[in-house]
Amino acid sequence: MANAGRRSTMAVILGLSLLSLLLLLSACSSKTCDKNQEISNLSTLEIDHSRELKAPPGMILPTRNPYFCIPYMPITVGQHYKQVDLKPPVQTSIKGQHYDAQISGNVGTLIIKDSSGATWSQVVHILQKAKFTTLYRQDARKILFTDWVQWAPLHDYKEHIYSGRYQVSIKNHGIDQQIKVTLINLRRKNKVVNSPVQIQYYTAKMCNYIAQKLNTMIDQNHMDPVIPNRYKRNIHIYSSTNDAGLPNIILCASFEHVWRWLPDILKILSMDLKESNYSHGSFKVKYNSLSRKTIHKLGVSDMNLKNGYYKIQVGDLGPYSSLQFFDPSGRLLNRLQHENMLAVLNRIVTKK
Repeated sequence: MANAGRRSTMAVILGLSLLSLLLLLSACSSKTCDKNQEISNLSTLEIDHSRELKAPPGMILPTRNPYFCIPYMPITVGQHYKQVDLKPPVQTSIKGQHYDAQISGNVGTLIIKDSSGATWSQVVHILQKAKFTTLYRQDARKILFTDWVQWAPLHDYKEHIYSGRYQVSIKNHGIDQQIKVTLINLRRKNKVVNSPVQIQYYTAKMCNYIAQKLNTMIDQNHMDPVIPNRYKRNIHIYSSTNDAGLPNIILCASFEHVWRWLPDILKILSMDLKESNYSHGSFKVKYNSLSRKTIHKLGVSDMNLKNGYYKIQVGDLGPYSSLQFFDPSGRLLNRLQHENMLAVLNRIVTKK
């Protein structure tokens, strides 16, 4: 009896197992979500030909307002990639460290926040240093008119060179001063340009140029009361490494001291200063190989640097400062170049 009971129990268990297996197989074989299932309605695969977008009644496209304009571009066939404008978009509102700028059409307005009474003379100096010819200037009214200012293109295409004539004026704006830049005429290859996009772009170009130069001048003026008159005194220089193990030059002088000391040193290194940014602690220079006369005079070997544009980063370490040189490809100088640079700097300091 006991054996018969065990057999019946095993038969029930086996039957339930087979039933579960059959149910599992049937569930797996069902096509409830078959990706290969044929689409009965082929119209869902059809795509209409591209056509021009029509604006709803009462709406004008493209939209326009005093600050921007999207020009109308008709649909053309067979003219794709004919002309591609790679210029970055014009920023109509720009905020700098010491200025705010607003660009609208052919008029740009700069509000100089930390201005002094010398702002007009600084603007005149900026234009003269850039060799922008002035046709008319009246210092009493603080107004001038430039001759044709030629802007270099993004690429070396002479047909893309634009020239503009500008009016620049200054007036008080509360405790600040307002510089107004007006683009009077714009031309390309002696042909007048009336494109609103190009007019606004070259208005912004002159505004940005003046603003960046003024920003640098204001930074330097703020430094003057802080810098001691003995900033040209010799300082001790030695080699170190930063947290990443990369070569670093340490100078035993404060950041302000080094900032005023370095430009004279760069001239001896045959590095022409192009840009400086006090707030970022950076210089942009153009290097030309040291002449044999300079190498012989200093009594050092060549620094093995390629000609080109270099970035110099000055770090503020309290009573000390750090100095790093980046080559034209954006890389730090290698160990050999670093040691050569250190030797040249030490030689210059001992000879001063």
